[in-house]
Amino acid sequence: MALTYAMTLASPCESYSARAGSCEHAGVGHDGREKLHGDGGYVLRLGAPGTNVPGATVAVELLGARKFKGFLIRPMSTTTNEAIGSFGSAMPIGSARHGECERFATHTSWHSRGATSTVMPWIVPKFAKGEGVRFEVTVVESYSKWYAFEATFESGARASAGDESVKYDDERAPTGEREMRAPDGSKVGTVRDVREVTTAGRGRKVERASDADARDAALRDARVVHGAIMALAWLVLSPGASLLARYGRRFDAWWFKSHLNAQCAAVALTALSSYFIIHVRGWEKAWGAHGKYGMIVLAFGALQLYAGFNRKSIPRPTFKLWHRAFGVGTGALAAYNCTIGAGMVSRMNAPHASIFVANSPMLVKLCICVVIGAGAAMERQRRVAFGRLKSTKSMV
Repeated sequence: MALTYAMTLASPCESYSARAGSCEHAGVGHDGREKLHGDGGYVLRLGAPGTNVPGATVAVELLGARKFKGFLIRPMSTTTNEAIGSFGSAMPIGSARHGECERFATHTSWHSRGATSTVMPWIVPKFAKGEGVRFEVTVVESYSKWYAFEATFESGARASAGDESVKYDDERAPTGEREMRAPDGSKVGTVRDVREVTTAGRGRKVERASDADARDAALRDARVVHGAIMALAWLVLSPGASLLARYGRRFDAWWFKSHLNAQCAAVALTALSSYFIIHVRGWEKAWGAHGKYGMIVLAFGALQLYAGFNRKSIPRPTFKLWHRAFGVGTGALAAYNCTIGAGMVSRMNAPHASIFVANSPMLVKLCICVVIGAGAAMERQRRVAFGRLKSTKSMV
């Protein structure tokens, strides 16, 4: 049987949906509202000896005319529709076995800069008669643009012997592997350890695997630091300042300065932490929903500060109405965005996440419940006091 390709278009999924971060074909965890057609010009090629030699390690290349920043490759049986074969334990820089489904290959954060080609080692399974492999490929070109297609290779034909031009080079060699051999002992390919490579033959600088690992670790740490700062700003400082403004008026000597300083600190921490994480992850990376919501929170927070410093030039009834409305809205959006961010940190830092980081979504929700509960209890006390004392003192 001849080598066949079947290209199918997949419907985009919403950001942070139930399929985001899963092992599913076309399960992209980004906004994908742009309607796409075809395979986008991307192809998947299988190197020699192809699918006809069970147990052999062959090169699998994802190739495109334009840079892609993410991918998921699923080798599936054409007869049983189950995952078959396995990718080598030593993957090239920019690729890795999927953390939740080891038979599949995916990208690492190294690919955030983009690449036009990725070559990975795939170990051919033992095929039954008439069986083949269907590679289900998802290619992410940007945070809002991605494609999904299939490439099917049938065993037992000359075309399934693989493409001799699909080979490794020094920049894409799997770490720790020196050569690839078929079960009969014949040599089918040679690779070099990228941990020993500093420059390619044409004088181009090649990144060490240890450097890529260090940058991945730095990005994981940056996510945790960013999340901790944002939690401090919007789950402690800002709600605490708001509660003080509403229920701490009896402390006339210092309540207003404390309220203003705490809100200034929250906005300043938000700006600094946003700059920090964007600088670490890369300024060219598109923003998802979390980043967009964060900028809205920062803008509203800055607007609140401006109004607070200029409150005497604004009519008092107008100031009270809009300051409260924007304060509640900004706090609610910030809390919601903290839950999104906690989920991202927990998911993106796996499997290296500590117990604290892995459970950060639950901790953030717990903090939100504590703030709401404290506010409800203080509001009840305030209503009781106002009913007894008949106080008419205005509140911000």
